Amino acid sequence: MKPVLEKFSNRLKAAQGSLREQRAGLLEAVRQDPEFQRENITLYDFDTLDNIDMILQLVAARAEQLDEMPNKTMIDIGCANGELGFAFEEASFAVALLDKSHVAEGLGSHVRQNAPLVASIIARSKGSQAVIFDQDVDEDFDPRRVIDGFARSQRGGPAFDRFGLGVMVGVLYHLKNPYSVVEKLTRLCDYMILGTWVADCLPDRQRIIEDDQVVFLLEDRQLAADPSNYWIFTPRSFRVLVERCGWRILAEHSVTNPSPGVPTGRVRRRLRRWAQLAGTQPGVSPPDDVKQRMILFLKRKDLDSPS
Repeated sequence: MKPVLEKFSNRLKAAQGSLREQRAGLLEAVRQDPEFQRENITLYDFDTLDNIDMILQLVAARAEQLDEMPNKTMIDIGCANGELGFAFEEASFAVALLDKSHVAEGLGSHVRQNAPLVASIIARSKGSQAVIFDQDVDEDFDPRRVIDGFARSQRGGPAFDRFGLGVMVGVLYHLKNPYSVVEKLTRLCDYMILGTWVADCLPDRQRIIEDDQVVFLLEDRQLAADPSNYWIFTPRSFRVLVERCGWRILAEHSVTNPSPGVPTGRVRRRLRRWAQLAGTQPGVSPPDDVKQRMILFLKRKDLDSPS
């Protein structure tokens, strides 16, 4: 018998490959959709399916908890085009997708996107049963509204009180109120995969801060010319945030985002060599183009058995 670990990993990896094969046709269906054309919007540019490799490395030692989870429901928060959630659906989870339409337009961004609309078009094209929510998690977010909406869509299914798993990758630094959101997520999910950019070095490269409880507030458009980027955490402050908000860390994984075509290890070695020549500390500072991603696998603390 194959280990439980391989079961979940293989299913999700196969779903990743399946979605990659479907992508061209699904995105073309979006481009041809009359409502998409009327809104004069664009598709999300980044390949969110790449996150699956990082997620599998994160949960490698604990994937049995996802396979044995009686509540195989998943919500992708900040879903963009929805591909990550659709992959989890193909890997046997009942899925909800959540994002805010026209997320950055009010802030003066030139980007025009409507993630819930795009995700709904893709869901219709591929026959997905995913439930899609147009919600702003940063302001006036009530997890109960989402839970009740999902429960109504699952008539005849088991009793539903929270999602078994939530995934929120690439959203935290876009939030004005990250503490409030991460705390509210304990009312939405039992387990959580949470990922964000982190910095381990001050911009002047004179001090490594990965073990300091420091959060860096970005200036307007300081990072990627995006007005919706606000906070960059250090690894330590990211851990403190989730623990204070009621989560226990089961596993963590970090990766340096490489320049195109450059292996990650070479990037880190290049940074160290540069720092040695410059007489500064090697590391990644908040405004750098080369950034470090950190992803955590979390469990609600109140699910722990009493000692």
